[in-house]
Amino acid sequence: MSIITVKHDEGGRYMATLGDYSVFAGQAEDNPERNNMRPGQLFVAALGMCTLGDILPFCERHDIPPESITVELEVERSGKPARAKSVSVMIKVSQELPKTYEQAILRAAEQCYVRQSITHGVEVKPSISSG
Repeated sequence: MSIITVKHDEGGRYMATLGDYSVFAGQAEDNPERNNMRPGQLFVAALGMCTLGDILPFCERHDIPPESITVELEVERSGKPARAKSVSVMIKVSQELPKTYEQAILRAAEQCYVRQSITHGVEVKPSISSG
């Protein structure tokens, strides 16, 4: 099990650390110093990065250059409770592909760890330790 530690950095900024790696997110929209995604945006970005990471091996095996691939995500939000209601994941490839390649890329995208966690209902269990 990996432990990711999240701490307040400064202002409306948070830092998540796993070993030697860190990523930052910002919360305050009105903070001109904020130069990070908000946590919810980072969540959606993780879905896109995971999707890209899962389709790249197929693309590389079939001589589709990685720089020709872009993943765009569009979020439909719901207000009560505040959450992403749906996320459209558009995989754009700047060259024409055979239909069999398109289907294989979509199958690879469906294997994304983040997508699978969302689809199969990840359980989140908050607890507290003080003192």
